[in-house]
Amino acid sequence: MSNAITQAQYYKGFPMIKSGGILCVGDPADGAVLILTTLTTTQLMGEEIPELIFLQIQNTDKNSSDCGTIIKQTDKTGLYNALDIGLIWLSRELKK
Repeated sequence: MSNAITQAQYYKGFPMIKSGGILCVGDPADGAVLILTTLTTTQLMGEEIPELIFLQIQNTDKNSSDCGTIIKQTDKTGLYNALDIGLIWLSRELKK
């Protein structure tokens, strides 16, 4: 895996930026982002696949005294499972 920051791509309408084993989903200007951190990987057909993912919803509202705090966190097995629950949490947080 490369540690270089890549150009933003979109998943279900949310921008995503990846740097090493960390994936940031959402726009910080919206008030919250989803941070996914790969804790363990497994080899599959010569490729490194994320296995255990730690996910957090982080407050990014600069007008709030809670800016930078973690709103919710958990870990999930598999990137799809982590993105699935993480995007649900992020969508709910952005509706507040």
